Amino acid sequence: MITVYSVPSERTSPRFARAFAQGCGGKVVTEARRIDGPIALFGSPHLMDVLDHARSEGRDFWYGDHAYFKRFLFYRVTKNALQHGGKGEADARRFGRLGISIEPWQMGRHVLVCPPDRKYARLIGMDEKAWLAGTLATLRRHTDRPIRIRKREGAERNPVSLADDLKGAHALVTHHSNAAVEALCMGIPVFVTAECAARGMAETDLTKIESPRYPDDRLRWASVLAANQWTLPEMRQGRAWRALQ
Repeated sequence: MITVYSVPSERTSPRFARAFAQGCGGKVVTEARRIDGPIALFGSPHLMDVLDHARSEGRDFWYGDHAYFKRFLFYRVTKNALQHGGKGEADARRFGRLGISIEPWQMGRHVLVCPPDRKYARLIGMDEKAWLAGTLATLRRHTDRPIRIRKREGAERNPVSLADDLKGAHALVTHHSNAAVEALCMGIPVFVTAECAARGMAETDLTKIESPRYPDDRLRWASVLAANQWTLPEMRQGRAWRALQ
């Protein structure tokens, strides 16, 4: 039986846990204690020790988080990884029903940098300030383009949306942010420095900032990601669990 962890003090974790447990026949627990066997959880700072322990022992885990597309309506779930890599094939109709277009590649001027937020960086043992400083130093050595920085902290209060920041952009640079997924759909090439959903579509060498990748299979990639996110009712019905097998 799969142990599905829930953090009662959080908004999404309990709803995710109940839905996923119902769909997989698992058991919900509300204490962040280590339990043998496979586990499932929604990403939470309170559960990182439990997740790290399961990973260190090579146990199966199912990790849930906000979706690649239509966040707060869908939730992504990945087996033994924090994000899906976008490899493989999937029916494009599920992505098509989201009403999101794959726009032609754009040619712009500025570089938009989206650093990791402090909370998540601490969880994975990285220094977000060092990442930003190193990234900016590399970019400035290899381009004279204007560089804009968009931090995740306070983004909900930012009057400028991510889509607006991406208008007229030459490229987006990030560590692992889901902003790279939105950028690729908008026709903005991306650079990433970690494993994430956009990595297969991205360039990873920042010294190549003047020569981004323009992959021609974004619809296939987006269709795969759309096939790896579900609504809570779909989880309760077991659709996510069956697909993840």
